[in-house]
Amino acid sequence: MSSASQSLTDPRFYFLPPSTLLPVLTDPARFGRDPAEAFTVIAPSLPGYTFSFKPGQKRFGVEEIAEVFARLMTDVLGYKRFGAQGGDWGSFIASRLGFAFPELMIGIHLNLLAVRRDPKVVANPTPEEKVFLDQLKHFLREETGYQWIQGTKPTTLAFALTDSPAGLAAWMVEKFRTWIADRIRRENSQVGSSQSNEIL
Repeated sequence: MSSASQSLTDPRFYFLPPSTLLPVLTDPARFGRDPAEAFTVIAPSLPGYTFSFKPGQKRFGVEEIAEVFARLMTDVLGYKRFGAQGGDWGSFIASRLGFAFPELMIGIHLNLLAVRRDPKVVANPTPEEKVFLDQLKHFLREETGYQWIQGTKPTTLAFALTDSPAGLAAWMVEKFRTWIADRIRRENSQVGSSQSNEIL
């Protein structure tokens, strides 16, 4: 089995960049897999984000982005049905696609659950729910600072990170450490230098 095939069961696989992941999906034979497992992958940019934004344009929410993607896949690209994968903000969009356009969807795959982040949502939690709610409270208190600055003062952050490659690397690697590396350590795996280089 090739190293790429082995990586499918490795926890580091959860943070593979598209340049590593997409060839496994589009050309599985290259990695020792059955060619019939190949996918056609459409990886659109989110309207209103990065290269899909121009100053003064209408703001797109989850519902609008899902609608645009459904039209892209059917009216523009001609697919009768399709699947969607989403992580981070994309998980909300993929969830919306599944909810609003079930007749178009083969299925959705999420690597982040689009659930309410409200510790008061459960009135009388079970012991298991209490563990989750305690973890949620910690996350909301300690791990959402990036959302607030990106959501309220994005220009300040953008100029700082664009001007400093070291600052941009620190911004990205801190999230990797918090979200992924701790899990990898718990599962007795190692983050190799090649993985860190891919992130950078």
